[in-house]
Amino acid sequence: MASKGIAFGVNGVHAEDLTKSGLTITDQQVTFARGDVRSPLVDKWLAAQGDPKEPVQGYVTMIPRDYADHALAHYKFTYPQVTRIDTGIGGGQMITFKYRDVQVTRG
Repeated sequence: MASKGIAFGVNGVHAEDLTKSGLTITDQQVTFARGDVRSPLVDKWLAAQGDPKEPVQGYVTMIPRDYADHALAHYKFTYPQVTRIDTGIGGGQMITFKYRDVQVTRG
């Protein structure tokens, strides 16, 4: 059965559901895809990234889920800073951010 995707949150607040396609987590960098249904919370987080008056957000979370909507793991990325936003045909976005630390817990 197919996965339910990934729950994405900003500072502990669930903001948006992402698909697993397009997700890449490497040393100190994450790239993920956003679809058509977008959260104003994530839009605000992205807009604040380039504003020196806005504080750097403390953390973002990504929680991959299985077909029954159970969490497979919890990823907490501290001090995320967006380094790239690519907008494709149809409005989909690929977001890349770097982070200071990651905490991973299973299930």
